[in-house]
Amino acid sequence: MLNSSLVAASIGLLALGLPSSVSQLTTAEGAVENRIGSLQIRVDSAFSEPLVAQSTASERYDRLSDRLVAELRQLHPDIVDVRGSASIALLDDGSEFITWSPAITLRSGLSLEQQQAITQQVAIWVAQFQRSSEGSLFPLTPTYSGYGSILLFVKYEDAASTPYVDNVSYRILGRDPVAVEVSLNINTDEGRESTVIGRIQAGEFIALDPDQPDPAVEAEELVALGQSQLDDGNWSAAQQSLEAAVNIYRDLPDNEQEFQALSRLITAYEKLGAAPNIKVALQRQAVLAEAMQDPLALRRVGIEFQCTEQWDAALATDQKALAIYRRNRPDEASPTNSFTVDMELATLANMSQTLIKANRFAEAEQTLLTALDLLDSVLAAPIPGLQVDDVELDEQISRFADYYTSPVSSNNLYLMLQRVFIAQGRTDEALVVAERGRTQALEEVWAIKQAGERLPDFALADIQAIARSQDATVVTYSFSTVVDRCTGDLASPELLTWVIQPTGDIHFHKQPIEFSAIATEPDDISNLVQGTRTSLGARGLTIVAANPESLSAPPVQDQPYLQLLNRLLIEPIESHLSANPNDHIIFVPDFVLFMAPFPALQDDEGRYLIEKHTLSSAPSIQALALTAQARQRSLPARANPLIVGNPIYAPISLLGRPPITLPPLPGAEQEALTIADLLGTEPLIRADATKQAILETIEDASLLHFATHGFLDGVALDTPGAIAVAQSQDDASVVLEYPNFIRYLSDDGLIRTQEILSFRLQANLVVLSACNTGGGELTGDGVTGLSRAFIAAGVPSVIVSLWAVPDAPTGELMATFYEEWLAGADKASALRLAMLDTLEKYPNPVNWAAFTLIGETQ
Repeated sequence: MLNSSLVAASIGLLALGLPSSVSQLTTAEGAVENRIGSLQIRVDSAFSEPLVAQSTASERYDRLSDRLVAELRQLHPDIVDVRGSASIALLDDGSEFITWSPAITLRSGLSLEQQQAITQQVAIWVAQFQRSSEGSLFPLTPTYSGYGSILLFVKYEDAASTPYVDNVSYRILGRDPVAVEVSLNINTDEGRESTVIGRIQAGEFIALDPDQPDPAVEAEELVALGQSQLDDGNWSAAQQSLEAAVNIYRDLPDNEQEFQALSRLITAYEKLGAAPNIKVALQRQAVLAEAMQDPLALRRVGIEFQCTEQWDAALATDQKALAIYRRNRPDEASPTNSFTVDMELATLANMSQTLIKANRFAEAEQTLLTALDLLDSVLAAPIPGLQVDDVELDEQISRFADYYTSPVSSNNLYLMLQRVFIAQGRTDEALVVAERGRTQALEEVWAIKQAGERLPDFALADIQAIARSQDATVVTYSFSTVVDRCTGDLASPELLTWVIQPTGDIHFHKQPIEFSAIATEPDDISNLVQGTRTSLGARGLTIVAANPESLSAPPVQDQPYLQLLNRLLIEPIESHLSANPNDHIIFVPDFVLFMAPFPALQDDEGRYLIEKHTLSSAPSIQALALTAQARQRSLPARANPLIVGNPIYAPISLLGRPPITLPPLPGAEQEALTIADLLGTEPLIRADATKQAILETIEDASLLHFATHGFLDGVALDTPGAIAVAQSQDDASVVLEYPNFIRYLSDDGLIRTQEILSFRLQANLVVLSACNTGGGELTGDGVTGLSRAFIAAGVPSVIVSLWAVPDAPTGELMATFYEEWLAGADKASALRLAMLDTLEKYPNPVNWAAFTLIGETQ
């Protein structure tokens, strides 16, 4: 560390070699109090630049820049060049605010002391110029990059030997009143050293006195000591150390460091049970955060107020953060420029949770509706230059919407509003909100892929109309649970179930989630679903061949997991389900229920659900409106089917895993040949089933059937899921030619979810007769994997598997499905008949219950 006394001792103005130039310059332009003894220099209206409108902003900028350069050149004979660097901010009123940070070039050969003395004086001069030319040191609308910004760059005529001054930077300590810390940054052989040389307070630059200890250093040491005492459990000593540090930071002042020290002090108060002290400390933090105009700090205090049940204080603090975000919101926010909107939404979510905890449901409702209107406006904003294959933007939209529909997010706007409606007994409105939330991300991606087809506002009548149009009973589930910001825990979960009958009648059921004692008792719904899958023998990523024992095993009459899941999901609503097994039931699961094997759910008499009902599923009720649109423009199944089976696999590299070689699937090859024969086409099998061959024809295909390996995870961080295919012989790139451009994709043997999203498809049906193709990241609108990607790309119906399906039974099941469907049965009925047929030969549900039909049944 450089000696701070050396820095401070060398900055007297007389040492600059300017006997009168600085004084003459400043007094000629305006009153500047230059008290050399204490080195307090007034940073006030030192220049007479009138704050009047110029003909254009650029003319004003050019004139000021020219004057800045000219006057800095005259400030000292060792300044050999000056460049006028600045950044421009556009304020709320449309005016510009310029932050000046010029670069001076010093002659070589100056000692470090001379460099420091000249640099400090120039920095003071620049601060004077900034204040006089712009009216204040910083924009009235704060930016989020005020910390560590550069006030002055320093260059040298020739390469300077270390140590040498590199720049002068500032850190905003407070905005009301303005307080700024100024630091010299010096390059040495060991790296960069930063030394605080003074502060600007109330318009004065106050240099550090080299003969006095730096109080900031003392406070920093006290904070470190206090943290150590906290770690050791010495609460009282930590309180004393941290209170002393807080007092020093308050006297300086240093708002940011005082805020941070108070956070540690609050921890000590919590350990000591000093509730009144906590309240006072939080109130002080709120004052500091507002003075810094730091919305993140304000939100942090708002959460603490919420956690200590100071409802009004929490709301007032969040409201101040909200005002800052709104001041900085883009005129037309979209997913590509949504940072401040993202933070605004999070703040509104914070306020909503406070109001819910305070049982102020009417206010919570209005706050949440405001947030949802804002979210809708962002996602609906036009995006210039958008291309159909803009995959990255698709992912941005999905992530942006998913964040607010994640069932394990404390920011879940829709779940909170659902909870507000349920608390007020408004169950029909809660259903509309639940559906709107789980459809959000899918609908936004759909709107990009199918231009001009954004759905209108969704209401209860639309839900009833969809049930009537589908001629089906729709069963939608939702977990009433929100993550508590204070504890990180989930609120006590309840399962909400709505049954919408074909007549439009709606039945609501609410129940706590309780578990009966079984051999391996699950402690939550996720473990129950996983336990159910495990009990069936449903296995993971690379299991592709049938277990011979499972193929011949008789049906198990007592399946506790399947029966427990049936008691939770089916028994409470069974009286509202049709007794006719040919009548359709469409399940709209929530969260982990997307992975539940509904066909295999078993009643107390041992009957499977597929034996009693014709089943399908959907990501949401509103998604059925999207798939109905897609069905109207899809091609007839026999028009141009594309069948893929048993590709020859190159080694596959998944994220964070060594390459794997996938085994061949002879049963899948036979499956592809059988289905292709039924459809009157030739399949792509073995070496012919390349990514190039598939993607060249995928947009013209009337039906897509993939009998191959599929992957749930390990493919991409944001868009899980992929289908394994063959590579081209040259192992180069997939080249797709379009009328106006050529597209290149990696030929690595995987067709990824994000690649599927970039196409507009006309297929009537996609069948993913592969392992794990139904999986993905669980979000509010379902599984964000392959199934949603195909629906977003325009496919009305998708059949996927929920686990690694056995090879031989799958081939037979699929052959039966196509025979029934092509003979005239609807897709759901054909799949049911195929499952029942397979059940007769392969009784264990692992062999037949993995498949689910998503979307249209016709």
